[in-house]
Amino acid sequence: MVPEIELTTEEKIIEAAEEVFTSKGKSGARMRDIADKAGINQALLHYYFRSKDRLFFEVFKRIVPRLFPGVFAVLDEDIPFFEKIERFIRGYIEVVEAHPKFPIFIIQALGNSPERLADTILSTFRGLGIDPVEAIRRDLRREIEAGRIIDIDPAHLMVNIISMSAFPFIARPLIERIAFPGRSELYDRFLKQRKEHVPKFIIDSIRKG
Repeated sequence: MVPEIELTTEEKIIEAAEEVFTSKGKSGARMRDIADKAGINQALLHYYFRSKDRLFFEVFKRIVPRLFPGVFAVLDEDIPFFEKIERFIRGYIEVVEAHPKFPIFIIQALGNSPERLADTILSTFRGLGIDPVEAIRRDLRREIEAGRIIDIDPAHLMVNIISMSAFPFIARPLIERIAFPGRSELYDRFLKQRKEHVPKFIIDSIRKG
């Protein structure tokens, strides 16, 4: 039997904070809740993390590399461009499907400190050796020159992909109430259908001829 590795106090705090932040959101989470979840007193929590904001971004820094490296790594693979789009979108939706509160987590970070959010994401990509913007720009250049797709700005393409993939999770309470009232199972089916619908929509919108 492999002995359990005892977590340090800081690791216990971060694990507890992730659970509290993802369930209650940044604004709804209290430092007392996090201290209770970690099994420590508030004084010790404040010794390690002086503010909720600092703790929130520490959690965020640890979540991003855990969830998305495989998704964004596909952008560097040597595969046909349309297949790359399909795999990226399906992978992204599957990650968000498994962690449906993560897009809201990002929005809260965006509203609180957009510059810090951007720096955190960029440093994560650099640490993983991934440059998704350059990868998309390179592929677009090649596909446009080959006459296979229309001339489109890579920023527009990435925003279209991310927003179409994430918004149904962010706005679930609204969309479900309007389009699928009282039928959560139908909305779950709708989200799974997005894995096929979104890549087709994106590809059809940029395919030439």
